[in-house]
Amino acid sequence: INGRAFETLTTDLPPNGSSTVDFAPVTLGQVPMSGAVRIETDALPTDDVFYFVVSPGQVVRVLVIGRGNSQQGSDDPNLYLTRALGIGSSPAFDVATTTVEAFQAGDLAGRQVVVLNDTRVPVGGTGQSLVSFVEQGGGLLVVSGERSAWPPDGPDLLPGSIGGPVDREGRGGALGFVDYSHPVFELFGAPRSGDVTTARFFRYRQIEPTELATVVARFDDGSVALVERRVGAGKVLLWASTLDGFWNDLAKKPAYLPFVHRMTEYLSGYAPPT
Repeated sequence: INGRAFETLTTDLPPNGSSTVDFAPVTLGQVPMSGAVRIETDALPTDDVFYFVVSPGQVVRVLVIGRGNSQQGSDDPNLYLTRALGIGSSPAFDVATTTVEAFQAGDLAGRQVVVLNDTRVPVGGTGQSLVSFVEQGGGLLVVSGERSAWPPDGPDLLPGSIGGPVDREGRGGALGFVDYSHPVFELFGAPRSGDVTTARFFRYRQIEPTELATVVARFDDGSVALVERRVGAGKVLLWASTLDGFWNDLAKKPAYLPFVHRMTEYLSGYAPPT
């Protein structure tokens, strides 16, 4: 491992057969490590060495802050979100949940992304800790819904002001504009990679973007669907609807899982290992 002899094992190979040996576990560091498995030189030296590289586990650590009356089971507003993140493998997502009432500054330790899932924003000292978290490189996803609230004295983080709900009668609305050059949506720009525009939205919040914001997606009536803002070294995304099945049917579409994953990866600054 990294040029150092780690372990030597002996085994007998039967003619035209195989044998299995188990090397001891290796503790990974913060960077990829090169390795090689060698056998004694034989008549065919070309395959006497097998080279490989092992990389540290890629994990994005997420904190989901929900409302205080959240229920477990099918009525849990975090259900679709946490299950979607639980499926991730490259990277994997380490998800912790709390409520806005129980949230403390210490909950941010070691986390890379915070999701405010249809709830009011923390204020006072905990609200300021959230500002510091984003300014230092953390990511924040604000999911708008029935119980979303951002008072005038709330932290200065939003890429736009959250207004009242818009009801779309009948079949509902859909995404009409998507910036496929943005990292959140670039995956969907390729053929047979999922279509985020098939989801129907029956209610969403009005959002008025600030001058510092970038609109990433709009509904078919021109209303803002997803908007971004940079705060210090971190990023904030504001989603105008819910991420459960209450205001739309996005959570029941195939595009939901990669959409949630890409938003979380983008906010964390994750990049696949070389």
